[in-house]
Amino acid sequence: MILDYEQKLLGYLDSLIDSADDDELFAAGYLSGHITLSISYCEEHNMVTTDAVNERVYWSLVEAKKELTPRDHELVIELWNSAKQSVLADVL
Repeated sequence: MILDYEQKLLGYLDSLIDSADDDELFAAGYLSGHITLSISYCEEHNMVTTDAVNERVYWSLVEAKKELTPRDHELVIELWNSAKQSVLADVL
């Protein structure tokens, strides 16, 4: 189930490539890495719900805040919220 969720999240980010500006492309690439690492963590710890993935991605982004400028962090969080809402809307 979470692998399907990962594919849909990454597919959403990939769909932005044609219309995204440089900041959005950066945010999408950065977020893709956090999604992939979070999915791996969840699989390893037998956390198999979308809620678990969402929480893990969120905390991963919070922990990484110091790596980014405030504006870049804001862009990544906004994109995460958009991706999550879009994918979950398709699932429900």
